[in-house]
Order: sequence, then C-alpha cells, then structure tokens
Amino acid sequence: MKFILSIVLTALLTGSAFADKVCKVSDGDTFNLCPKKRVRLACIDAPEVRHNKKQSGQPMGFESREFLKETTMGKDVKVRCVAQSYDRRVCFAEVNGRDLSEMMVLEGLAFVSPTKWAYCKGEYGLKLTKYQEYAKAKKVGIWRLPNGGVRPWEYRHTNSH
Repeated sequence: MKFILSIVLTALLTGSAFADKVCKVSDGDTFNLCPKKRVRLACIDAPEVRHNKKQSGQPMGFESREFLKETTMGKDVKVRCVAQSYDRRVCFAEVNGRDLSEMMVLEGLAFVSPTKWAYCKGEYGLKLTKYQEYAKAKKVGIWRLPNGGVRPWEYRHTNSH
C-alpha cells in the first residue's frame, strides 16, 4: 500500500508547476513555499549547515543558506516538480526568471549533484557542469577551499553514524 501511495504522489507531483512565496530557507538547496510546501532544488547539493548541537556544519554552509535566503525570502518562486524525496518535492525553481540551481552553482555555493535521475542529465546537466567548472576556475565560494572541500554527500555519510 505504501509503495502504491508513493507512486501516486510522485505521479501527481511530476511536472506540476506553480508559484508561491518562500517563507523559510533551511539550507542552500532546501526551502519552504508558504504555507508548508517543502522544496529541494533539483540537481544540486549544497554544503550542510548546523542543524543541531552535535553537528558543526560544513564550510560555506551558512553562506550558501544566506545567499538562497536573500535571493528568495518573501518572493514568488516558480517551481516545476519532478520527483519526491523524503519529505520534500524535488523541483526546478526560478525567481525573477533565473534558475536557482544554476545561480547556486555559479556562485560556488552548491555542487552539481552526482545523481542518477534522468532530469539532471542531458543538456541541463551539461550546463550545470560548465557552470561548476567556471566557478571552480574563478575560485568562488566552495572553490576557495582545497578541491572544493568535502562534498555534502560524503559529509552526510561520515556524520550519520
């Protein structure tokens, strides 16, 4: 039953597009649209922020969250959701016509996610990878750290035990 519900939810969310105001930013790749629609930006992974006293967070995690907050808080963000992951919709998102995943990567505030999802492959994935190489060459954000620092997916794996 749980599996069927998951399929139905994914089908309902896939391709759905809507706009709403951002009322909370959790980190550099996750925010809430009002009233309680939790959104994870597609195809990127931002450095982790400190969520509790046991975790210290990653270098650039705070800066990544603050940039996303300054860019989106209280503004209408247009989203097109492509999947459901944990308790979040995975979406492409735009503010003032600018793609948020692209902005985060260009600013050196998120990595291109090493994902298996088809929606992150092809032309869009190639564009994100080019933006990441540009940010790396300019040594902005995370790229000021040696080799960009620890990747968020590695950090989560190390700190989940």
